[in-house]
Amino acid sequence: MNNTKKFPLRTQKARSTRQRILGVATELFLAMGYSQTSLEKVATEAQTTKPTVYSHFKSKAGLFEAVINQHAEQGSVVFKKLLIPTNDPEDDLIRFGDVFLSFVLSPDQTYWNRLATAEAIAHPEVGEAFYQAGPARAIQQLTDYVASQAKAELLEVENPRRAAEQLIGLMLGVDLLQTQIGKEPPGKSALKTQCREAVAIFLAAYGTRTKG
Repeated sequence: MNNTKKFPLRTQKARSTRQRILGVATELFLAMGYSQTSLEKVATEAQTTKPTVYSHFKSKAGLFEAVINQHAEQGSVVFKKLLIPTNDPEDDLIRFGDVFLSFVLSPDQTYWNRLATAEAIAHPEVGEAFYQAGPARAIQQLTDYVASQAKAELLEVENPRRAAEQLIGLMLGVDLLQTQIGKEPPGKSALKTQCREAVAIFLAAYGTRTKG
């Protein structure tokens, strides 16, 4: 009886330890980079042990992947809600684009972009983890939306994934590259205009209304 009561407490403690490790690792990865962040340092700062860190994440690459996934999940949840079809692709895509651009070009996300870019050559697993957690998710969510609108005959698209990639490229332009080399992103008003221009170009190519 006493043992069964302990299990929920152990689970809660394990979750608390995991979140504490993730919080510390996030700060260290951003401050020191992937190469200079050691599991020993993470364990010390998180007031735990290196074996405990290993038991939760298996490796430094596993820890980085968990940190990136936790960060990216925030945007993923928001994007999923924004891409619920309303039978108005123009309105849907503008709504998505405004939030997408604000998220991707935010200072917080820019730090992660620069970190992944700087570390990816020496540590390809860093670049892959970053891509799968963030860009790949967003592309897949937008692909699913485009496919649903093509099925509803509101868009005329043969390759939904390619169309989704094109729209993201139109929205971002060169801004993502510029922020990676230290330039400030456009202001909110400019980004809104950029989003609407991208959606207009996209619908001119794939919108059924413009072809009718």
